[in-house]
Amino acid sequence: HGLGVQGLRAVVRPGTQIGLADNTTFHVPVIETAEHIEAAKKATREVNAMFLTAIMEGKYLDSYLAGQGADAPQVQAGDMAVIASPLDFVALNVYQPVYARAADNAQGYVALPHLPSSPRMASPWLYVGPEVIYWAVRSVSELWSPRTLYISENGCSADDPLVDGRVDDSDRIMYLRNYLTELRRAAAEGYPIKGYFLWSL
Repeated sequence: HGLGVQGLRAVVRPGTQIGLADNTTFHVPVIETAEHIEAAKKATREVNAMFLTAIMEGKYLDSYLAGQGADAPQVQAGDMAVIASPLDFVALNVYQPVYARAADNAQGYVALPHLPSSPRMASPWLYVGPEVIYWAVRSVSELWSPRTLYISENGCSADDPLVDGRVDDSDRIMYLRNYLTELRRAAAEGYPIKGYFLWSL
């Protein structure tokens, strides 16, 4: 990644925007209290330690390296400076939340599993939690302050049967209405969002 950023900067026209789109795992506080919010933000930082956290902070977290044991990356002098080559934007693929709560353990948080009854779309992996897009924007902004922030992917699959020659598409409308409402919440609170790209099947 870092060498790619540097290689592009060496050949593109001045002013070209260079960044990355990351398939980040986002944690959402189970309840919006200070302790659960902090726990969810910590979880987001730690669970993404191998990619986005390393790129934005220029280091691997000690907890990540310890957890990887013998498989931990062998960092050579200068590696992290390359990995953390400055970006013009960060783009996020945002779909489903992982809920987290504060806990009295070494991590300081616990991630909660989805339940069989948890709402989801036609794709069985896509659990519906519109608040994840708000917390994605807020957490990334507060953790790393990217210069510019995009939502590079969001959307859903839905079962679209023809009824009397038309598709009413109510499931997808429900999904997008709720996710865009949460994105608007982030914008209203002053978190910077430059663009939103819709994925849909």
